[in-house]
Amino acid sequence: MGQPIAAMPATSLAKSYDDATRTARGELNCPSPRAWKVGRLQGGAVREEFLLYAPIEDVSRAKGWAMLFIAPEKGELFDNRSHPELAYRRTAEPKKYVVIPDIAHYGIYGKARGQATRLAIDWFDAYLKK
Repeated sequence: MGQPIAAMPATSLAKSYDDATRTARGELNCPSPRAWKVGRLQGGAVREEFLLYAPIEDVSRAKGWAMLFIAPEKGELFDNRSHPELAYRRTAEPKKYVVIPDIAHYGIYGKARGQATRLAIDWFDAYLKK
């Protein structure tokens, strides 16, 4: 995820297309809820839904847009260097990158909600309230 289709290994791309076709034909079922776990997260990802999702490749096209990146220090889903940090480096100003210590991916909705909310409000007030 997060890479252009052209950069995907051919076997992964072929598997994704094959699974999508078989699912559309009713030969494969959609993943059932809570089917897989990633770290402490549960849910059934549908791989082919991510085929065209490559925000890292698109972010540089957003010239002049104020972007705030808030990353978890202990993210279990993505490596900060290849996702939020890379997106930050590819983004034009104005931009800001903040790492919230001691949280995992979904910690933003619990433990760090207040801190993230304050960061977002300050950012919106500075760049988007006009």
